[in-house]
Amino acid sequence: MLSYSACVPMNFTYTICPSNQTFTTNKASLLAKLSQRSEYSTLVAAVKFAGLESALADPKAERTVLAPTNRAFERALAQLGLTAEQLLSDGKQELVKQILLYHVLKGEVRSSAVRAAADSEVPTLEGENIKVNVSPLGVIELNDGAYVRRTDIDTTNGVIHSLSAVLLPAALQRGLEQLRAGPGALRTPHPGAGKPPGAASRSLRPNARSSAPARSKTRASWRAR
Repeated sequence: MLSYSACVPMNFTYTICPSNQTFTTNKASLLAKLSQRSEYSTLVAAVKFAGLESALADPKAERTVLAPTNRAFERALAQLGLTAEQLLSDGKQELVKQILLYHVLKGEVRSSAVRAAADSEVPTLEGENIKVNVSPLGVIELNDGAYVRRTDIDTTNGVIHSLSAVLLPAALQRGLEQLRAGPGALRTPHPGAGKPPGAASRSLRPNARSSAPARSKTRASWRAR
């Protein structure tokens, strides 16, 4: 007599099969997976605006995307005093691209590797690091305010972790302040350029505050597999 088991991941196709067999999931690329989920529509619009579609669809380039939800973007824009139209407007592609690359890690980094990097900083494709904190209950917090709400969303070329807030590299904070000043005021800084001593990258959320001292150590336990 055969025994049967089933696994039912969200938005995956599945079949009940003998326990000694495996089934094939209906996985898509990073870009396709984000496009399939309505809660990431603002992120997808930003990706297309910045010209990063091919980077997230490339089957040969494994990446990890820290994906802010639509609500996270709404809160961030409100805190910055901007509208989506102002941010995604002509001449702002490089600014948006740098913000997005700050949400991308090289390789496939599972949540277990993120937790192993607690109390350290991890590199992004934008060039600046992200600070990682992990609570005693295993809740992952990035840059003192952005929480990982859903982990390990598998794709064919990487993995997605859902974020409650938008991460902002310190080098771009001045550029966003200039953007609020009016048209023509924005100059997109190079990653790491013009960063005052002690300046910290942050997450954009209502009443954001620092809950831990800045750390500069990058732990060797952060690994992409």
